[in-house]
Amino acid sequence: MIKSEGVSFRYDGALSDAIDNIDFNISRGEFVAILGHNGSGKSTLAKLVNALLLPTKGNLFVKDFNTSDESKLWDIRQSVGVIFQNPDNQMVATVVEEDVAFGPENLGLPPSEIKERVSYALNAVGMEEFRRFSPHFLSGGQKQKIAIAGIIAMKPDCIVLDEPTAMLDPMARKDIISTIRYLNQNYTITVLYITHFMEEAVEADRIIILNKGHIEFTGTPEDVFSQVKRLKKLHLDVPQVTELSFNLRTMGFKIPRNILTLDEMVKHICPLE
Repeated sequence: MIKSEGVSFRYDGALSDAIDNIDFNISRGEFVAILGHNGSGKSTLAKLVNALLLPTKGNLFVKDFNTSDESKLWDIRQSVGVIFQNPDNQMVATVVEEDVAFGPENLGLPPSEIKERVSYALNAVGMEEFRRFSPHFLSGGQKQKIAIAGIIAMKPDCIVLDEPTAMLDPMARKDIISTIRYLNQNYTITVLYITHFMEEAVEADRIIILNKGHIEFTGTPEDVFSQVKRLKKLHLDVPQVTELSFNLRTMGFKIPRNILTLDEMVKHICPLE
């Protein structure tokens, strides 16, 4: 779905590259989380994937389209939708269904198909009952779901989410990540998920760690979060349950290194009583 070959990007006037010679592949239908401290290049990478920015060096391909090929920008942006942090900045209409219809309308689709896509997208994110509401009266989590529905209505192959839960409360964050996982599993949508909440990254199939614009390491959530000391050196956190298991092992308890959820922790702690 996405292939990066030696991609670098430097902002005008910057002394160093924001993205520094990175190579990676993301398969169709994969759910990949991108982690890194502030300034590591996460948001820059999101904009490169959607061709909002173009590589200074190297090549980035989306569905075999080179993002540097201006003749393919329309195809790329139809294939990759981007969701940002603040849902209020993504609302363009005063009624939910009109907001979701905005993308398909700009694709020049006939009214009958637009109506079908709006219903499809709202059902996909569990917001069908709010179709005639004003977005301004919805909660932050509901607004973000509407923003996601607006992208889903365009039927992209891939969604890039740049810290979509940063402005939400814990319950809304949990609801959004469940929605994203549902879309990934049931609609085979490729997900590139940028977050600084480690508990959200646990849901991914694979994690990529960025540091100073380059890929520090990558692996499954179990592999990545078992490397507590390495993550701490990069000023990154780990899920609370993973840190608890690390501390218990340090104290001499026989606890596995790859615990990611509370249920797994309970399963291994109970026999210690």
